[in-house]
Amino acid sequence: MYDVHVLLTVALTLGNVSFKLGGDDGEDEDSSVVEDMAPLRDICNLLGDTSEEELETALTSKFIVTKGETFVRPLIVGQAIDARDTFAKSIYENLFSWLVSRMNTILSPRVDRSDNSSWNSIGVLDIFGFENFGHNSFEQLCINTANEQLHFFFNQHIFAWELEEYRKEGISAADIDFADNQPQVNLLLGKPLGVFSIIDEEAKLSRGSDSSALAKLKKHVGEQAPFVHVTAGGEHMFGVKHYAGEVKYQITGMLEKNRNTSSPAVVDIMKGCACSLAIETFDSIESQSSKRRRSSGGPDSGRSGKKLMSFRFLQKARDKLSRRGRADVSKKASKRFSKRL
Repeated sequence: MYDVHVLLTVALTLGNVSFKLGGDDGEDEDSSVVEDMAPLRDICNLLGDTSEEELETALTSKFIVTKGETFVRPLIVGQAIDARDTFAKSIYENLFSWLVSRMNTILSPRVDRSDNSSWNSIGVLDIFGFENFGHNSFEQLCINTANEQLHFFFNQHIFAWELEEYRKEGISAADIDFADNQPQVNLLLGKPLGVFSIIDEEAKLSRGSDSSALAKLKKHVGEQAPFVHVTAGGEHMFGVKHYAGEVKYQITGMLEKNRNTSSPAVVDIMKGCACSLAIETFDSIESQSSKRRRSSGGPDSGRSGKKLMSFRFLQKARDKLSRRGRADVSKKASKRFSKRL
């Protein structure tokens, strides 16, 4: 249980990590550094075998691997905040999945798992409340989509299917009027052209941006009834007429949040720390990611188990970026790094 408390504390403490402009003069808008090292120090003490410099570099840099070469880019303050939040979410998500898996294992420790009839398990349903704030982003879109699905499921089971059973059995039942939210579900989750399908596809493109995603939404699903074109001050917004009411969403930041992938350097820190549960949870997640990359011919094929990043190299690369104000490390440095892998 101690390790569980450690990971929860790390996830919560990450919320105290703030960032400021980087550079020697503290005015470089193209890079960022941690503003107060105290929360970072607390996290490193909890995890053990982790240095503050390593963690700072992991949170303020982006690593791009293409054809065996690795490029390091500094993150601006907003991007560093997103990287921090993604790290915290990954810790919580991995821990949650591990706890559910452990409970299921304990429930049926000696059964033949090939026999489904003897396999006991638990399910967890987290019912979200419908959200509509002054600023609605990707989180609210996901939460409200979950509400649409639950509402649709409820309608189908309680009204549509139940009334159909009554009719089949010859039971007289009064017609019940209910709000069918099938159009909303189709708009949000339709394939290949739904809100999430378009955002997913745009997030995979190297040149994909929030603006291009919004343009495609307006083009491909803009004529559907639940979609709302926001006109007044809505150059970065779109709306959805949900079953519970209309919500306007900010497209800014959606693509990056949708990717929701922890930096390889962050994963490497968690797999190399002294907390055994952190190693176990992140190792299993990284193993799954490696399988997906191998199946798609990704750049990290066959590299699981190897050290992903050399932080001495990363720190040097980051220092060069700060001094030169460039977005990419030099090809020479990239080649040296690729040889180390």
